[in-house]
Amino acid sequence: MNTPLYLSCNPPARLPNDGHRGLWYERFFNEYTEDFTKLASNEESKKRWIDSVINLPAGDKNAIEQATDRLQSLCEKLGGKTQVFAADWHFVTGLGNPHPVENGFLWHPTLGVPYLPGSAIKGLVRALIEAWMEFESEDERHATLYRWFGSEDKKPEKRKELRLGGFIPPSRGQNCDTEAGTFIFFDALPIEPVTLKADIMTLHMGKWYEKGGEDQDPIDPDVTPADWHNPLPVLFLIADKPKFQFSIAPRFVADKGDVEKIMAALEDALDWLGAGAKTSVGYGRMVNLRSMAQKWLDNIMDELRHDKDFKGQPEETLWKKALSEKYLLASTDIQKEVLPLVQEKWKELKINWNDPKGNSAQAAKNNFSK
Repeated sequence: MNTPLYLSCNPPARLPNDGHRGLWYERFFNEYTEDFTKLASNEESKKRWIDSVINLPAGDKNAIEQATDRLQSLCEKLGGKTQVFAADWHFVTGLGNPHPVENGFLWHPTLGVPYLPGSAIKGLVRALIEAWMEFESEDERHATLYRWFGSEDKKPEKRKELRLGGFIPPSRGQNCDTEAGTFIFFDALPIEPVTLKADIMTLHMGKWYEKGGEDQDPIDPDVTPADWHNPLPVLFLIADKPKFQFSIAPRFVADKGDVEKIMAALEDALDWLGAGAKTSVGYGRMVNLRSMAQKWLDNIMDELRHDKDFKGQPEETLWKKALSEKYLLASTDIQKEVLPLVQEKWKELKINWNDPKGNSAQAAKNNFSK
């Protein structure tokens, strides 16, 4: 069969294991009939195409690590901060992008992995500040929005109304309606290859959602929202529990002091609102792995201090073999984030991490290094 590509192009029959999943998914769809007027077998065609990209995790581990390391280095040089957040369930973005399977997916152009654009992160944090964050006054809220995002409100008529009401924006320029905000929001990239899966949403009144508002016939049974319609399962592509690196940097050195505040707002936004599409059904909720690791560590240390077997033991003893044995039982995600916290504490207790003295310290180091 002929495909709608250049004549000299010989597309592969299947996605190579090291291929760019985004490029394949977006540009090499081969489930059309020979005249390209319709899908070969409708729902089966969509399923086969989604299945073609979920056989292996998306992304090259080395390329992802290089990209996230470069981004972290750039952000920190600018005085910003980088944190890793993990989705506790599914994540999807780009569903509205056009695609033959009817539900699109947003792919990073070079890494071939799902990602979250900086503009989406900026909008997410702004949404939290506009509706949820507490301020002493509305003027303080609007001033923060103007300073961080470049405008006190996204709608010009609302900005005009606020200024007529006496609000004076804390502008860096003169008589500016809007300006660049004080923060740079970088794209959120996964920190490791991403597991992709197929999920299903079931439409019960598809024609009503599609054209019910356009149909002028009030008794047309096809577009009337009622219980006689057959449910229609619709497949779409999702990322399963991905972990993303989020980076935010100040545009000006003078605003470096607000970095912690906006990172805290980001953490709340990802926890309360979620990122990407379908957040109302639980998609895109993310937790800060470092915060989660700190809570785990605090709970374990509190447990050890009250354990009868360690009663009266010095703090240094608890932070060595006792903690390391608990560490081995933690999840891999927790271990990765806890280890730097342990190393920092060992340094504070004057325990040499590279050359620990004593059987207890050496045994602990062996456990932490597994």
